[in-house]
Amino acid sequence: AGLADADPTVVMAALKLIGTSQAPAVTAKLASYPIPAQVTAIDSLGRLGDATNADAVAAMLNRPLPIRVAAVRALGRMKATSKSADVVKCLSDEHPTIRREAVIALATVLPTSDAQSHWIAALADADPSVRETAARQIQASPTDRAIAALLPDLAPEFANVHDAARDALVAIGSPAIP
Repeated sequence: AGLADADPTVVMAALKLIGTSQAPAVTAKLASYPIPAQVTAIDSLGRLGDATNADAVAAMLNRPLPIRVAAVRALGRMKATSKSADVVKCLSDEHPTIRREAVIALATVLPTSDAQSHWIAALADADPSVRETAARQIQASPTDRAIAALLPDLAPEFANVHDAARDALVAIGSPAIP
């Protein structure tokens, strides 16, 4: 009942609390909600973790920034492997927040070795926050293929990037630390 209320505050509260049974109604109206409600709805769909909603969420990847951020994050939370190509495409988005969220989402939408390849490529991103996130992902799923790409980020220019690269190299272990 709250999803159809005339009061936007009630609709927002209802969107935060949706369950699996309300998801089809929300996905059907998703594009018609105001931007803040779209973000809330997408966040809630992601919280449900049901990849059957992935088509509706992926369709929002061409919307304004807050909606795109929520959509990439939700696809990752849904483990929407069928939308992995959409998440990979977000790695080349003009906005670093989208690229950063895509780096995180890769962990759940791609096989680990494929995600690692994209994380290694993201270590060369122009934005330090994207590089830091990629290094943190490599730390969580270490691969010695990342050693050469992590070394430039040991420079002290950005402390967070340096620390993430160091931590990833430590996680890789003996191949990285003679």
